[in-house]
Amino acid sequence: MQKREGRSFAPPPSRPQQPEPGRTGRKRWMRPDVPRPVVPVRGLLPTLDTTLPEVDPPDPLTALDRLMLLPCEARQDIVRGAL
Repeated sequence: MQKREGRSFAPPPSRPQQPEPGRTGRKRWMRPDVPRPVVPVRGLLPTLDTTLPEVDPPDPLTALDRLMLLPCEARQDIVRGAL
């Protein structure tokens, strides 16, 4: 066997250690011990309780409210057309 330049005589690297059968080799994630926020139960689902106050429907939109919902360019076109 000839000695070649750049060849390493070090032994090949060893294989990584295999986990036990039935295990993945990953660490188990532990949930942090942080209190969960309390979710209000009332109001999430509709109820059949008739003692709750009725909610008034919103007031109908006025012409000015509808105008304010338009993009700025559309409002400017309407104002220019009215002059």
